[in-house]
Amino acid sequence: MIERNVRFTSQRESEDISLEGVLSIPEKTDVVAGVILCHPHPMGGGNMYVPLFECLVREVCARGFAALRFNFGGVGNSDGVFTNGAEETDDVLSGLTYLGSLLNLDDERMAIVGWSFGSQVAVSAMEKGACASCLIAIGLPLVACDPEKLKESLSVIGAKTTLIVGENDALCPLGELKSILGDSSDDGDRIVVIQNTDHFLIGKEEEISKKVTQLLQRCFSLPAQ
Repeated sequence: MIERNVRFTSQRESEDISLEGVLSIPEKTDVVAGVILCHPHPMGGGNMYVPLFECLVREVCARGFAALRFNFGGVGNSDGVFTNGAEETDDVLSGLTYLGSLLNLDDERMAIVGWSFGSQVAVSAMEKGACASCLIAIGLPLVACDPEKLKESLSVIGAKTTLIVGENDALCPLGELKSILGDSSDDGDRIVVIQNTDHFLIGKEEEISKKVTQLLQRCFSLPAQ
């Protein structure tokens, strides 16, 4: 895996700002698709260096994916201010454009993976027509979402959406999530349950990284390795 620090411009509605990021690409294979990683809320310590993303980047790059993780505006060394969801969607949309143009990837070869607050922003980005064909939302914080609006948003986004949730996640209760999706099953089609963990997924980084990679391979019709 080859990594390098990058900066790109987020075209926010209020102003253009410069965001810091890390681009990770496979070292010994061609890039099969690109993935944008959206981090948790900074008030809870969320940034692009959370352990789950460190593990996830290694796993997806080993399977031929390029990954761009970045700090939202006002986080770390990114310019601007953190707006608690008001303009972070623009950061995601700009990141997708940057990664796609950098590696010459079209919309059909792009995906978004978000965790907690990052998954909430990712849903919003997809609803606004993000240049991506796949969304994986980890620990979507239902406590911060309007159930009816979320249901409508997920319906608009379409089929290539998977939600990963910890069995004991208090911010994303499994029963409530199933109710919103109208899905009472655990077949792994739209909901993947990680057993014996909560919203913070401590100690589950490797398991989740492997699952996300499998979902990405399925989304892009790639053979499992």
